[in-house]
Amino acid sequence: MLDSLFAFVGVMQPDGTLIEANRAPLDAAGIQAQDVLGRPFWDTFWWNYSTDIKDWLRNAINRVAQGQVVREDVTVRIVGDTRMTLDFMMVPMRNEQEVITHLIASAIDISDRLADQHRIEAALRERTVLLQEVHHRVKNNLQIIASLLRLQSRTAVPEVQQALQDSQNRVVAMSLTHQLLYERNDYSSLELGPYLKRLLGSLRDAHGDLLRRVQMRADVPDSGISIDLQQAVPVALVVNELLTNALKHGFPSGRAGEVVVSAREDAGQITITVSDTGVGLPDGASQGTISSLGFSLIGLLTEQLQATIHWPPAGAPGATFTLQLPLRAPLR
Repeated sequence: MLDSLFAFVGVMQPDGTLIEANRAPLDAAGIQAQDVLGRPFWDTFWWNYSTDIKDWLRNAINRVAQGQVVREDVTVRIVGDTRMTLDFMMVPMRNEQEVITHLIASAIDISDRLADQHRIEAALRERTVLLQEVHHRVKNNLQIIASLLRLQSRTAVPEVQQALQDSQNRVVAMSLTHQLLYERNDYSSLELGPYLKRLLGSLRDAHGDLLRRVQMRADVPDSGISIDLQQAVPVALVVNELLTNALKHGFPSGRAGEVVVSAREDAGQITITVSDTGVGLPDGASQGTISSLGFSLIGLLTEQLQATIHWPPAGAPGATFTLQLPLRAPLR
């Protein structure tokens, strides 16, 4: 019966003496039954190539003889002094009096499965390296564009200078997403906390004079709130536009105050809030009446994100914009 099985099967006495083995392991090793039967299992051809594996098997047999079940991926020797990896298991066999009379060893060749696993792991490593290189190159190219815009703005008239500065801020906002993905070596999601703090840092550099009287801070944890890769750049651009708008229009005539960006995750959605203590929206201003490029971008990107944005009331001091977007599982 044992010879008809494809799996490797052996029967031992409780002391580990091998008393029966099916044909498959014998053929795989190029040996005969008389070469192994009647010998301690750990001292047979399959195992005696290594002192460590022999010691492991001897200890495992002792545990099974005491009633335990042992299962482990192991490497055995076969014909030509080559190696085969097995899913190996030993169980005790009891009689009607619950006395252990034999130990049953069984194994299945998993070499092909492991080879497939190694190929998959190698492919994943190659994919990771490729993604890392792509994000690195995109980040560098965006930084070059931002630098060109900054250089161009130095010789432009004030109106054009401001437009170039706004474009530079948008490019930097996108570049930061690729920078953080590259640094974390995780291309499935973006942690909002580190990103928002980096974004505030870049805006401080761009609005240095203004920030002598306007404080900026991020109220968001460093980890625990993340968005998936498809959401990263649109969210970055929306938050950048809201922050830039607050800095440009919220604090005229030397007014001091504060701009705060916060984020939280709750009930299957992420809420990002940008609030300021500035002058607020002018009377009559609403989502439908403001036609600037920045707010047009906010509307388009909010729709792309399948999100909603809540505007503050017009004519009141201060402004709070709230972006709510669905929480998505990271792409893998």
